[in-house]
This record gives sequence, structure tokens and C-alpha cells, in this order.
Amino acid sequence: MNFFQFLSKYAGTFAQGALVTVELTLCGLIIGLILGVLVSLMNLSHIWPFRWFARLYTWVVRGTPLLVQLFIVYYGLPQVGLQLTPFLSAIIALGLNSAATWRKLSELASSPSIPGKWRLPNRSACVMVKPCGALSFHKLIAACFLPLSMNSWRC
Repeated sequence: MNFFQFLSKYAGTFAQGALVTVELTLCGLIIGLILGVLVSLMNLSHIWPFRWFARLYTWVVRGTPLLVQLFIVYYGLPQVGLQLTPFLSAIIALGLNSAATWRKLSELASSPSIPGKWRLPNRSACVMVKPCGALSFHKLIAACFLPLSMNSWRC
């Protein structure tokens, strides 16, 4: 059997595998983005247990290989009574891993240590927040933190 016969024989299987890969990637990234923003907001909180949890979560998840996290979710959760399908286990593990990366990226993106970082159209909103307390917390995130992060993530 040459390569092209092999490829034509198993083309459907390869297509199914590619589709599952795309589904896992998209689901993991969407869950990771949502959780990553939540963990980033926890890191910005003035309540120390939230900051402590966000930093501990990022440190543990980024310090553990993804394969170990997959094993913990797939084999560990049934030990505590939570039965999951392999697909759902993979989505959960990929989402939790991706969230830690998004949290770290947003922290680095919003740090003012890079020259010219604060030169944005809504810079006045960022500067006015601290002295006069003009914006509430959610308006601060919408006006300052998210645009800074998104601006840094663009290629």
C-alpha cells in the first residue's frame, strides 16, 4: 500500500480527527478567555484573597504540564464522583490551562513598563480614575484595562 492509497482509505478518519481538533481548540480557547478575564479581574481586585487565588492558580496551572492536567481531569474527577466524557474532560482541561495563559498575558499587556504603552485614545479616562475616582470598577475595566490588553495582543 503506497501513501496515496493509505491516504484515500483513511481520509474520512483524518477529516473527523481534524474536526474534533478544531472543536476542542475553539471550546478550550473560549472557556479560557472567559475564565482568564475573570481571573485577571480577580488579580486586579483590592481584596487580597482574590489576588492570592489568581496568582496561585496561575502559578500552579502554568507550572504543571498540560498532559498532567488532562490526566487529573480525566482520571481524577471520577474518583470524587464526577463522571465526564473524554471530550468534556479535554475541554475543561484545555480551558483551565488556557485561562492561566490569558491571565498572564493580560497582566503583561496591561503593565506600564513598556514605553508608549499608555498612549491610547482613552488615556484621559485611565489618568482621571485615580485622582478623582470618577469611574466605577466596571467602567475602569471597560475604559482602561481591556483596551490596553487588546491593543497589546494585536500583531
